[in-house]
Formats: sequence, structure tokens, C-alpha cells
Amino acid sequence: MDSFRKIGVEPNILCKSGDIHSILDWANIGLGVGLIPKPPVDFLRFANMQYRDIMDRSLATKIAVIWLKGTYLSAATKSFIKATVDESERDKLSRLFK
Repeated sequence: MDSFRKIGVEPNILCKSGDIHSILDWANIGLGVGLIPKPPVDFLRFANMQYRDIMDRSLATKIAVIWLKGTYLSAATKSFIKATVDESERDKLSRLFK
């Protein structure tokens, strides 16, 4: 909301959803404007809709890798986790995955 206030806009929010497909569907049928993370836009495009990148760092999203504690993780899964985490977390994972 701070990003909108910075530019003098007060959005009229009718609905919030964590489901990207629903947000795109609602925008596609003309119910309003949808704000979604950038990566899904690259492969979930409707030909008749306009897409614009928002260059406000305060709207950046983060992702996390999660798994059930105490369960078996294959070598491939461990490698994937190590490859996707921040550099500062790799030492913790190395100790955890011994």
C-alpha cells in the first residue's frame, strides 16, 4: 500500500487472492487490475491482456524452500536446496545435510 501512496493512488481493493490463475482470470474478464509476481507472467499470458513490469523494489517478493523436518531427502533434493538458497545459508545446510 505504501507504493501506491507514494504516487498518490488509493486503490479500491475488491478481492485479494493467493491464486495467480484466479487473479489473471478476474483481470481477463474485466473485473480490474491484477498484481502478481513477475515469473508466472512469463508463462501465464493471455493474448488479449496488457502486462507491465513494476519497478518498485518495495514490491519485490521472496521465495523460500521448505521441507518436512526429519524426513528423508534424496541427494538430488539436497543439491537443489543448496543451489537455491542464499550464500549465507549454505554453511548451515552443509552442517544439516551431513
